[in-house]
Amino acid sequence: MDRKEGRKKLLYHYYQTPDGEEFGQKLWFLLKPAIDGGLALGVSDVMVITKPVGWLPLIERFIRISVRPMVTAILFETSVYAATKLRKKDDGWNHVIGGAVCGYYWSRFIGYYPISIPLTLLACAALYNFKTQRMLGIQMFYDEYDIDSDLDHGAWTRFNTWSLRKQYPKTWLTPEEAAAQGIQT
Repeated sequence: MDRKEGRKKLLYHYYQTPDGEEFGQKLWFLLKPAIDGGLALGVSDVMVITKPVGWLPLIERFIRISVRPMVTAILFETSVYAATKLRKKDDGWNHVIGGAVCGYYWSRFIGYYPISIPLTLLACAALYNFKTQRMLGIQMFYDEYDIDSDLDHGAWTRFNTWSLRKQYPKTWLTPEEAAAQGIQT
């Protein structure tokens, strides 16, 4: 097994398996960016916005801010999983239920319902639309990364097209290819 095949096995996407299956992998897929975002929010909050004095208030504020995205990811995946198991259907309404649970969680922190309720409804509509498009085979956002492009030559070469899609056919020859074909450069 070469390095490309090994890396392909490690990559997992949320929609590789239907809802209600692979709870742990789906939860970890959602938690990875939530952990990164939560830590970034916590650090930026305590360093730039609130600047608490003392270690105990600093740690308390950091934990309070950085845990919210992680709890949101856990609530979303748990509620989608539970809705799928209870309803025995894999459709967009499970994502609406997950979005409603997360919206209620965030509305408790916002506390201003003229903003939090429309945001919750907007999130539910977006999640329903996204899941329904996935089920119909429509893909609005390209999220399948090309594993071969970044492993063969690295990021800072002329082989990189700076896109998330597969490499385009090149119309040039590298010096090695030109020498192999007997062309002088």
